[in-house]
Amino acid sequence: MLSEVSTPKTVGRVSGLGWGLGYIGGVVALIACIPVLFGLGQDNPLTYKIVAVVCAVWTLVFSIPLFRNVPESPAYGGPVPVGFFRSYVVLAKHLKRLFQTNRPTFWFLLSAAVYRDGLAGVFAFGAVLAAQGFGFSFLEVIAFGLILLIGLIMLLFVKLPAPSRT
Repeated sequence: MLSEVSTPKTVGRVSGLGWGLGYIGGVVALIACIPVLFGLGQDNPLTYKIVAVVCAVWTLVFSIPLFRNVPESPAYGGPVPVGFFRSYVVLAKHLKRLFQTNRPTFWFLLSAAVYRDGLAGVFAFGAVLAAQGFGFSFLEVIAFGLILLIGLIMLLFVKLPAPSRT
């Protein structure tokens, strides 16, 4: 879908902007849920059900512009559908071909996957480590998550100088 909303010249900017705005949306959604968390109390199971509903509504509302404004991609006469296990064989062949024909893209995709898995690990286990390992309270864990997200957003929007080619 990225090719539908950008040009080859702006694809990186549009992609980065979408990713960064997604993280900003996460921060705003978390801040929007704080009154629910503290209003009902963290020990009440209803609190987390309401937070899940708030997140679902948040996702649906902010998906509307995507569905209304991004044109449908044309159908591709692609490969024949394969089963679950066979799809990994097909993926391995595609990665091998990509490695042979376009190594920079292959290395970029590999590093991006490792980076995203690292972020997922930090966000998934950072709260557990903060609470269990360092004894953070519920409010401190929320603040810790907000600080992590805001720090990541700041990194995304910092313009780094282009490397010199000397």
